[in-house]
Amino acid sequence: KSKAVISGEFRPVRDANGAPTSWDFALKADQANLAVEEFGLSPMKVDEWQVAGSLVPQEGRVTISRFAIRSGDATIQLSGGFIDTPGAEEVHLTGEISPMPVDVLKRFWPKFLAGKARGWALERVSGGQVLGGKFTVNLGPGELARIEAGEELPAEAVSVELNISGMSIAYISGMPPVLTNEAKLTVAGMQFAVDIPEGKIAAPSGQEIALSQGRFFIPDLRKDPQQGEITFTAAGTTPTVLELLDHEPLGYIQSVGLKPDFLGGTAEGGFTLTMPLLANLEFNQIKIKGAARLNDAIAASLIGNVDVAGGTLDVNLTEEAVEAKGEISIKGVPAELAWQRIFRAPDERQPPIRVTANLDAAARDKLG
Repeated sequence: KSKAVISGEFRPVRDANGAPTSWDFALKADQANLAVEEFGLSPMKVDEWQVAGSLVPQEGRVTISRFAIRSGDATIQLSGGFIDTPGAEEVHLTGEISPMPVDVLKRFWPKFLAGKARGWALERVSGGQVLGGKFTVNLGPGELARIEAGEELPAEAVSVELNISGMSIAYISGMPPVLTNEAKLTVAGMQFAVDIPEGKIAAPSGQEIALSQGRFFIPDLRKDPQQGEITFTAAGTTPTVLELLDHEPLGYIQSVGLKPDFLGGTAEGGFTLTMPLLANLEFNQIKIKGAARLNDAIAASLIGNVDVAGGTLDVNLTEEAVEAKGEISIKGVPAELAWQRIFRAPDERQPPIRVTANLDAAARDKLG
């Protein structure tokens, strides 16, 4: 459990008549440990915990000239203040975060600062190193009450920026995590985002998919469950990309009676997924939109028992269907392919495969 022994002093500031008008204070914590019991994080020793400032009781005003908490080389410092006037409370804080392991930040991160973003990070992020960051809280009179009433929060009211590298992010429960290079976590009002310029996903087969232009976005932290939006560009071998899209709870490839290795070659494309952030996510709760280009596509038995080779296919994917169009080669004969499969539909409702080609005598001989 978290614990600390608090000590310090309050010194009165008096007016000309000797009456106290305010109080200067300096407090520190000894024998301090921080833990996050609800997420199973063991206690961490705090080497420094100090706060200094002033208190004006008749105004309900507290000014913090310096607050610092440190464990080893990891430090968070802030200054600012708040006014505790019923119905017109104000909070104004500015702080900086030093480089530190993500697991240390999890223990430092207070619940009052973007609490739902904190919960997301505690639950879904593991490993990694914070490269540095900053935060501000600017809640004017009455805004705290509006937050408690579930009203909109201006983007500038709460701002958090963290630069982090080497994270493992569980973006969808049960899916292989995203492994990041450098990334940026931001909170702006009620919006939360993690931008990932470069990263990768290791599929269960051991093959990797390179990611770029990745983003995890929650447009409104107030909602329960929150709605998440994931966008990314993926590049890898086609079977590996299809393996990811077939992983539970997605299951897009198996839902049309195919296996991820039914297409070969390489694939690169952009995808967007939207879904409620639930632990037990179901297929029909996920919305997906994607477009990819498959190069050197090799499809075993896509057209009856005939192998398709050497094609370039443009693939479009939604939560309702997948379709592929493009140039292919059948026994060395150029052709155009149009193929579509509807998810969760029986075979009798599936559209036919369409192949068109201009055939001369030599082409007919090749096809037999």
